[in-house]
Amino acid sequence: MKEFVVDEINWLTRSAGVWKHGSAGEGRSVDTTLPLPSIRASVKVRSMMKDEPATLSLMHDGRVHVVYEEPQWAPAPGQSAVFYDGDVVIGGGVISEVAA
Repeated sequence: MKEFVVDEINWLTRSAGVWKHGSAGEGRSVDTTLPLPSIRASVKVRSMMKDEPATLSLMHDGRVHVVYEEPQWAPAPGQSAVFYDGDVVIGGGVISEVAA
């Protein structure tokens, strides 16, 4: 699988300004007329796997669409996804949807 959607997002750093659009889950509205930010990061979905390069795109409902550069083995709904900027954890959440 190369892409999936993550919800229940927790941002741990203000890297790349992703949070400034707010999150519907935090009781703030999101301006759907603004272009949504995308950032390059690495993502890990299993504790024993290496984090792999991906693009994280904020969705209007506060979820994040993750697209790996290369397909990864079986990310599944309910798994955690952790986002990294180098060695720094910038956030994460729970996989809610996986592209077929």
